Amino acid sequence: MTQSKARILLIVDGAAAGLPGLQLLLRLRQAGFGVQVAASAAAQDFQPAVSWAAFSGLPCMALEKVSVEQLAQAELLLAVPISQNRLEQLLSTQQWRKTMQEHNIPLLAAPALLPDEAETELNCADTFAELPAGSRIIMPDEQRWDMGAMGSIALASTERCMEEVYNFFTVSDLLGKKLLLTAGATIEDIDPVRFISNRSTGRMGLALARAAARRGACVKLVHGPLADPLPANPRIEPIAVRSAQQMYEQSITELKNMDIAILCAAVADFTPDQYAPKKIKKHGEQELSLLLRRTPDILASIGKQEKRPFLVGFAAESDDLELNARLKLQSKQCDMICANDIREPGSGFAVHTNRVSIYSKEGHVTQLPLLSKDKCAEQILEQVSAHYYAWLQNQR
Repeated sequence: MTQSKARILLIVDGAAAGLPGLQLLLRLRQAGFGVQVAASAAAQDFQPAVSWAAFSGLPCMALEKVSVEQLAQAELLLAVPISQNRLEQLLSTQQWRKTMQEHNIPLLAAPALLPDEAETELNCADTFAELPAGSRIIMPDEQRWDMGAMGSIALASTERCMEEVYNFFTVSDLLGKKLLLTAGATIEDIDPVRFISNRSTGRMGLALARAAARRGACVKLVHGPLADPLPANPRIEPIAVRSAQQMYEQSITELKNMDIAILCAAVADFTPDQYAPKKIKKHGEQELSLLLRRTPDILASIGKQEKRPFLVGFAAESDDLELNARLKLQSKQCDMICANDIREPGSGFAVHTNRVSIYSKEGHVTQLPLLSKDKCAEQILEQVSAHYYAWLQNQR
C-alpha cells in the first residue's frame, strides 16, 4: 500500500464539511495518506481554510478556483461530503471530466442528502460510467449525522469511506476471487442461561476480512459473536451463526465456487450432548455432570474434499508450536497453517496484537514479529496470495 505517497484531493462542500468532512481528513492523515483539501465557500463558512490546512499539512484550495494543473496532480478525487447540486456541477464541467479521463483519476463521491433523499437514485449516477475505472458513488448507510438546528443528513460513514480509499490504494492481487472466512468463537448452549465458549474476540478474523477485501476479494464472512464491529467494506458479506454446527453447515453451504478458504474461527471442539429447554436448577446439588460430544471438524471436512479451495487453517497452541502446527497442516490436509502461541504476551486471545508463524504444505516457514492484528493480516494475505497462485498452477 502506497499510503505515504498517495495524493488524495479531498473535496468538501456544505455544512456537513464541518464535522464528518473533518473527521475523514483526520482519519486519512492518521492512516498515512497524503491529502490536500479543496473546500467550497459553503464548506469554509463552517470550517475555515486555516483549519483544513492545519490538519492536512497542505494549503487549502478554494474549490471554485481549482486549476486543471492542480487537479491533474491527484491520484484520487474524494468528494466527502458533497451536495448533490455541487456534484452535478463538477461532473458537468467539461475541463474536470476531460482532466480526470486523460490522467486516469477516479472519483469517489459520498453525497450528503436529506433523509428522504437517501433512498432515491441520484441524477448524476449515469455519468460515473464515463469516468475512469474505480469511480463510484458511496451512497449513505444507516448512520445519520445530527447537524443541530440544521436538522440531520444522510451520509456514508467515515469507516465506509475509509474502506473505499483502502480498496483503491491496496494492491488488487485477489481481485474478484471468492474467499470464505470464518471468525470469532462459537456458543454451545447448555440451557437458556448458560453456554460453553472460549476467549476468542474475532479480531484476527475481522482483520483478515478487511485485508482480503481491500485486495479485491469478495469475502463471505461466517462469524460467531464478535467483540468489535463488522468491517464497513462493501466487498464483505457477513453471515452470523452461533454454534459450531451452524458454522459447519453454513461454511459447507458457502464453499461452492470458493477460490480460497481461511478458517480463523475458534470453533468449540465439544458441545453439550443434550440441551435443557429450561434453566437447570441447583436443588441443593453440589455437583453437576455435563456430558459433551464432539462438534463437526470444519477444517478437516473441507480438507478431505476432492475439489476444494486453497485451504488455510489456524492453530492456537500452548506448547510445541511448530510440531503441533505441522501435524495439523498434514492431518487436516491444509495448504497453509497460521499458528500462534497463546501463552506469549500479546499473542493470545482478547488482545490487539499477534505473533504468527506461517507453515506451508511445501515446507516454507514465515515467522512474523509481534504486530497489530491488522498488520499481521496484511502479511498473512501476502503469503496466501503468493501460495494460492502457485497452488492454482498445480491444479491445472
